[in-house]
Amino acid sequence: LYSKITDMQSETGTLYKSYTYNLNTVISNVKILNETGKVNVVKIPEKLPENCSDEIINIKYSGDRVQAKIDGKVVTEDLFTGLPWKFGLKRYILRYPGKVISFEVKPWRNKVTGVDSKRVKKIKKEGPVITGFKIQNQYRLLLYTNKRDRK
Repeated sequence: LYSKITDMQSETGTLYKSYTYNLNTVISNVKILNETGKVNVVKIPEKLPENCSDEIINIKYSGDRVQAKIDGKVVTEDLFTGLPWKFGLKRYILRYPGKVISFEVKPWRNKVTGVDSKRVKKIKKEGPVITGFKIQNQYRLLLYTNKRDRK
């Protein structure tokens, strides 16, 4: 989901102004086609929604890495760090509009370093899995503080 600003007010209390704004929610146009736990599939939209600068897929997973594939070819991957992978769709919308992209978690390999041994043991036991898959739209908000900047 992403939002449009419908009302904004500012307050001056100290050195800085603080802004409060209300938002209307708009539905994202990213379509999740399949969620199996190990492989998730998304249809890349034809374009970004209005006022949106990118659409981010937050992927939580356990495994060695997640590979993103288009037409069976790996276009990028994320090595496990314990943090969710924030996968930006914008560059793929521009290059592959309407295509299908799959995200597949691979089994743990002992080549990854810097991960706690207890966590590695758990990952190996449970096997590769996507535990969270959330679409978040990102948009840009420009605040003009004086009339000369509003060009």
